[in-house]
Amino acid sequence: MNGRNKAISTIIPLKRFIKLPPEAHLGSALAQTKNSHEAIFVFDDGKFLGLSSPYTDLFKKRLPYTTKLSHTLFHPPYITWKTPLYEIADFMLASEIYTLPVFENGDKIDGVIVADKIIEKIINTPRLLNRLAKKIKIKEPITTNTQTTLKDAYNLMRKKKITRVLLVNNDKLQGLVSQRDLEDAFIAKTVRQRYTTKVTTGKLEPVRSSFDEEKIYRIDSPIMEFAMMRVVSAPSNLKTETIIKKMIKSKRHSIVIIKEGKPIGFLARHDILRAIADLKPKVTIPTIWQKPHKGLDDYYLQNLYELVDHFAEKFNKRYPIKQIEVHIDEPRNAAGIPKKFFTIKFHVLLMSGKLLLAKAQRKIIERGMREVIDEIENIMDFSDRQKHGKPDLYPVEKF
Repeated sequence: MNGRNKAISTIIPLKRFIKLPPEAHLGSALAQTKNSHEAIFVFDDGKFLGLSSPYTDLFKKRLPYTTKLSHTLFHPPYITWKTPLYEIADFMLASEIYTLPVFENGDKIDGVIVADKIIEKIINTPRLLNRLAKKIKIKEPITTNTQTTLKDAYNLMRKKKITRVLLVNNDKLQGLVSQRDLEDAFIAKTVRQRYTTKVTTGKLEPVRSSFDEEKIYRIDSPIMEFAMMRVVSAPSNLKTETIIKKMIKSKRHSIVIIKEGKPIGFLARHDILRAIADLKPKVTIPTIWQKPHKGLDDYYLQNLYELVDHFAEKFNKRYPIKQIEVHIDEPRNAAGIPKKFFTIKFHVLLMSGKLLLAKAQRKIIERGMREVIDEIENIMDFSDRQKHGKPDLYPVEKF
């Protein structure tokens, strides 16, 4: 244990987690997960290939149920016994996967670290718990009436970009429903029918989509049919440290703060992980901007600066960045008159030595910047999927 991070000394043996072969389908993988942040460990003849997140692939990327896990692989960050606690939390938030492997001796998986174990360790460390409590901000809850339909609740979650909504009647807490509950309600039967067939093009074919005919019959169902009635709550006069402890000891992933029966605050596992990640010292990534001398001033470019900063912060969590270069050119014709488009070149140098390149030409410069950022992200996603004996087809170079 010498030199090891005590926060991950309670890793869980890999044998307790779901392991599937690469030819397994997303449908069968989803049926074996218990929550939206759980990952599938994909192995082929004893070799670890990567993780798969069925919930993300099915409901965010909208991939077909029959998609093989080999096409959805996510290569996890390299976590060891010495990885700082805040980095592990950061990795979990960035990947939206709360079960990550811990490696030892190269690619050998020594065990699995889960978010719940990290937080359990913290509540038994008073000094660290006190630091986190000061960083955590109790959020204002998003509520809806108990008479709301499944469709309206789902749309509310998408609009507010939340994963849980509280159900109230006369302002009194009645229950809670998560986005996973609603997605399961939409596709509960089709999960069980994933190996059945139906006629689509004149022949029998597997059910391919999670959003088929059954969804039509459920969207107007009362939301209370799918709600969790036993919601963990805490009175508003409790300290944040006590609220965190109560949530963790309940084995639930969220807690509602109430005052006279009315929900006034909400705390989830995600908020605690965010507070842990915020303990990480801020890293400044060198960014070199080369822009036209005329036509664009810093005020106009401020939005572009924010786009690149946001990309760098998020991307750096998975692939450490050494430097970014942004070249913005305003081509001119022979008479020196600017053409009606901008050329944006985006160079990202990773700590590993890889240089990622992207280029776009657009009349609207912000649209071009978003395009090159998306291309860089796609390059690494594609590269991850190609690691197992397949060539890298993207312009990745070495310095």
